[in-house]
Amino acid sequence: MIIVPPIMFYNKSFTELTIIIHLGKKICGHDGIIHGGLAATVLDEALAAVALPSLPKNFGFTANLNINYRKPIMSDQWVVVRSKLDKLEERKAFVSAHIESIGDQVVLTEATSLYISPKSIPSAK
Repeated sequence: MIIVPPIMFYNKSFTELTIIIHLGKKICGHDGIIHGGLAATVLDEALAAVALPSLPKNFGFTANLNINYRKPIMSDQWVVVRSKLDKLEERKAFVSAHIESIGDQVVLTEATSLYISPKSIPSAK
C-alpha cells in the first residue's frame, strides 16, 4: 500500500541512512492514523539497512526491537526516517532509528535494535 517508492540516502560507510517516504491513506490502524505495525516494519527495515552492512558476511537477524510511539503518524503525508549504527561488537550491531515529520522534525516514533550475525550462515535448501 506504499504507492510511491521511498527515496534513500546513505553515508559513504553505510552506517547512516535517511529515507523520505509517503505514507498514504490505506495503511491506517485507526482512521487517519498510520498502523503501528507498519511504523515498526519501516523502522526495522531502516535499522537492518545500517546494521547488516557492518556484520560478518553482511548477514544477520533482528535479536530485539524496542519501539516507542511518541505521537500518532497521520496518514497521507511525507515523513523522514533516520537510522544509524551506534556500536559494533564482533557479530553484534546496535542501531537506532526514528520517524519524524517533515518541516518541524518532530519525532513521531523511535526504535533501537540489536542485530546478530550467526556463527555460521544457514544454506538455502
